[in-house]
Amino acid sequence: MHLWAKKHNEITKSLSTFDIHIMNQGYEVENLAKDFLETYRIRASENESLVWQKSFSDQHYTLRSDALVYKPKSDSYNLYEIKSGTSIKRENYYDVAYQYLIISKKHKIDRLFLLHLNKNYIRKGKLDIEQLFVAEDITEKVLEKIEEVEITRSKAWETARSKSPKGIEHCYKPGDCPCPGLCHLHLPDFSIYDIPRITERKRSFWRWTFWTPKISQILSPLIQNNA
Repeated sequence: MHLWAKKHNEITKSLSTFDIHIMNQGYEVENLAKDFLETYRIRASENESLVWQKSFSDQHYTLRSDALVYKPKSDSYNLYEIKSGTSIKRENYYDVAYQYLIISKKHKIDRLFLLHLNKNYIRKGKLDIEQLFVAEDITEKVLEKIEEVEITRSKAWETARSKSPKGIEHCYKPGDCPCPGLCHLHLPDFSIYDIPRITERKRSFWRWTFWTPKISQILSPLIQNNA
């Protein structure tokens, strides 16, 4: 649903102060990552060069890569996805696989890397960008996802070009939802999402039984049984 909402200008939730702070941190990490790549991942002796935040497209699929290192000796590229976190997340493999599918249509891609912050780095004095980052080779794991991503992106395209959101699955996190008017239009004031410390398994059961019920719908039979 979020994809459809974005494509059809139905995003109604504005960025919070915290969201803006996180975005600004991301920009700072990107600038430092650029310095890291230019200094430590490019072989000047072999005339390698950095291609920074270039846009690519393949039919209706588009993207802007974070960084590519061009290697004229093999006429190929190493791709770098930059993250401000300190570890690799599962969705990162899918993000890079999507990029690989598009860029490899026109260019030879050699290796795929995720560049993230080094959780073991402790700053002492001047910032040491060589120690600040870790470049992990994720090529093999990304290539394992190619077929799955190819199918998923096709489905995503069909969703995005739909004229109506009818039938598109909504999210289950109303607190973080950018389009509550689409995903949670009939959500009551006090629903199962407001119950603290409830497991996702129980929430799913009640969701399918009552369809985002009010808390009173859940408590009523419990009260009757204990009367």
